[in-house]
Amino acid sequence: MRRSRHSPLPLALLVLGLLAMQGLTQEVVQDVVEESSSATSSSGASGSGDPLIEDSVFEDSGAPITASWEASWLAENGGENTAAIQSFPYCLCTDYRCSTSPYRIKQSSRSVNGNLVNLCYRFEYLGPSTAPTACYILMERWMEKIEFEVDKRCRPAMKGATMNGFRKTFYWIDDFATGTLRVTRLGLTKLNATGATLCLSLQKGYTAGGFDCDTPFGLYQQHDGMARYSTFESSDHRCCPTCIEGAAPPPGAPIIYPPPPPSPQPP
Repeated sequence: MRRSRHSPLPLALLVLGLLAMQGLTQEVVQDVVEESSSATSSSGASGSGDPLIEDSVFEDSGAPITASWEASWLAENGGENTAAIQSFPYCLCTDYRCSTSPYRIKQSSRSVNGNLVNLCYRFEYLGPSTAPTACYILMERWMEKIEFEVDKRCRPAMKGATMNGFRKTFYWIDDFATGTLRVTRLGLTKLNATGATLCLSLQKGYTAGGFDCDTPFGLYQQHDGMARYSTFESSDHRCCPTCIEGAAPPPGAPIIYPPPPPSPQPP
């Protein structure tokens, strides 16, 4: 029988070479897979690969008013509302008018719970506007936070805040001429605002400067029983309409303060 001119040895070597290369490739791929898996597992037990970030990181902390930022803002807004950055709410907004807010608050109750006094305010949606401003429309869609102008000396009295019974993050800010109490993440819209109740929890009996900080007369800066407040559509501060809660007395009418507690009688 005639032998083939092609020796089987080179063919066998070629096959073995291909198999060896395939094995090497598999090993390389396996190494890459294992390395990638190891990197993924070491990036965090949460599975997302991102560190857990506390909510406070995302909370607006009140951007500082620097000369460059102020100049930039004034250039963009025609120099309007320049006085507002020196008074409550101490931020640069495009509109401060109370009429541009679709919401109002009204004190609904003041109750004592152990060592705490709860000052509660009920939100009301005013309804569609016949001539809505840009801020009115924005805030109908979302209202993020509210700020009150408060007496700085009452800071130790502030213990907590709730919205419809759920705790909310609050900040007490003393960086300006008057104090600011900020409550965030309200999540109100025109659909759920009416009837929503915000409560401020204050230490019972705490006094500062002769005022009872657990009352509207003592807590708020003007000490007339009315609350000056601003509402915001977001932390962008495009809109911060500022209003006053409480019916103002007629012109010339005296402001009536609550009577002081009776003096203790000697034994």
